[in-house]
Amino acid sequence: MGGPWKAPFLPYDKIREYALDFLYRYHPDYTIPIPIEEIIEFQLGMDIIPIPALQKEIGCEGFLTGDLRSIYVDQWVMEHNEYRYRFTITHEVGHSVLHRDLYREVSFGSIDSWKQFQRDFDPNQYSWFEKHAYDFAGLVLVPPDLLEENYAKSLARLREIGYTINPNDLSRVLPYVSSYLSKQFKVSASVIEKRISYDNLSL
Repeated sequence: MGGPWKAPFLPYDKIREYALDFLYRYHPDYTIPIPIEEIIEFQLGMDIIPIPALQKEIGCEGFLTGDLRSIYVDQWVMEHNEYRYRFTITHEVGHSVLHRDLYREVSFGSIDSWKQFQRDFDPNQYSWFEKHAYDFAGLVLVPPDLLEENYAKSLARLREIGYTINPNDLSRVLPYVSSYLSKQFKVSASVIEKRISYDNLSL
């Protein structure tokens, strides 16, 4: 397959630009939850293929094939963990957007060839290769302005039920807010918490 494979570092602001452009192109209605499965299958024309025990085989819940046409995803995650499934497939789309040139150089479509791709990757760059896609997924599924808007609504909701919020209460309030917002965006509470942190939202 070649290698060692490398991924140029992208700053978070650049990934944000890619994510917002993706939403502008494929979901201009800007409603939540983002219909990512429909975007992938019907607008991008990619196949989502469930594979039994994929996570056990390769140590992650999904991977993108080298031709950028298919996403393999762990069958259990697909069937039993909706929020994780949505994040996984968006993560793989992130690779197709951010690392398209790299994927054009490789040729794999099986579990074994994916494992070899991982082994051939420059270990100093693989961490940010994955973080790029993680950040992209968070930004697509929880867009910045929609997060800010719904974050404000969640705080107002707490105040309406008599919850007193002080400026230094974020660590105490965050579990309630993230749990509420996770249901709105259909992502895990931890994704919401990281997006709140990245966007520096305050009380």
